[in-house]
Amino acid sequence: MRARYHAAFSMGTGFLGWALSRSWGLTLGIMMGGVIIDLDHLVDYIVHYGWRLDIRRFFRASYCGEYERALLFLHAWELWLLVACAALIFPRQWLAGLALGWGLHLLLDQVMNRPVPGAYSLIYRWKRRFRYEVLFPLQARMRYSASGGASGSPPAGEKPASSNADRIR
Repeated sequence: MRARYHAAFSMGTGFLGWALSRSWGLTLGIMMGGVIIDLDHLVDYIVHYGWRLDIRRFFRASYCGEYERALLFLHAWELWLLVACAALIFPRQWLAGLALGWGLHLLLDQVMNRPVPGAYSLIYRWKRRFRYEVLFPLQARMRYSASGGASGSPPAGEKPASSNADRIR
């Protein structure tokens, strides 16, 4: 799911949390949890393309499946479970909101991105060597279609996405 939709959904859910609880901590936790986990896309971009950030390429790579490997370390039900358990052990409104926003983000991604079952598990991804085309076949088929190139071949003048990613095994 695209970042702007996650942001809109998180804001709406956060305001609903505010209307029901009148808690700024819960509200901000939901909003942050629903958006901040997408920072792992930036890590994947840096691994594949290096530190030179090109915003257009970043979003194309994230949404059109240009990556060879899908690390996405925050898009993991295992990490969400740790946060949810922490929210139960340390009852704080912001932590409960963070767990709620994070869980809703993962659920929306699971439904909207239509990956293989298990793709949002670190263990599952690790066992499949983080191979993007195995985990996200729909997005992998869209590779380079946004730039008008043939599937499987990068646009003229661009290196394939695997330039730095082959080191991850």
